[in-house]
Amino acid sequence: MKPKIQNLGAILGVFLMFTSVSHSAIIAFTNVDIPIVTTNAGTSVNLETGASANTDVLAGGSVNFFFGGAGISNEADNSLAAPVFQPIRLGTGNLDTIDNRTPGTLVSGANTFSTGFGGSGDHIGNTFDAGAPGYIGFSLDTNDFGVVYGWIEVTLNPNTANGTIHSWAFESSGAPIVVGAVPEPTAIVLSAMGLMVCCLRRKRVS
Repeated sequence: MKPKIQNLGAILGVFLMFTSVSHSAIIAFTNVDIPIVTTNAGTSVNLETGASANTDVLAGGSVNFFFGGAGISNEADNSLAAPVFQPIRLGTGNLDTIDNRTPGTLVSGANTFSTGFGGSGDHIGNTFDAGAPGYIGFSLDTNDFGVVYGWIEVTLNPNTANGTIHSWAFESSGAPIVVGAVPEPTAIVLSAMGLMVCCLRRKRVS
């Protein structure tokens, strides 16, 4: 049985912000509040499209949170030869602790990432406090934009309560992004146009 995809209004939360100089665009999914369930399968999310499902295998998936957020894996699509999602860690090992980024700091290629498939299971009580919002910085190898940098706001819990994926954003140009940065309200019209172009492109390809 295929997992039910839960968009939870995420598509309506997509915004693009274009700058007149670099033509860069922040794509953001805000206030989606996707529950991270307390199961071994957990909740997987496609950070490029906003699709999510309570499963550890999601076609096109980017990241899998499980046990309420006590565990995080960068393997959400087991058909891929390499993971598309890499979180900022305290070290370069693929099981090293995921860092909790401070709002206003940069996410870029200068941060510490691992390579290959991996996860984190010791971040709660180390870099994250149970039940308190925090930020994961990441790199993501997207279908439409190549490698981009972004952030995810999450509340993580041990396996006693659901966690929550609140919001996330990435810079589609591949430039660094400030943790917590979202598009300016004046970009909403351009946002709708950009989303329509992406949807039409996907229809033609499929």
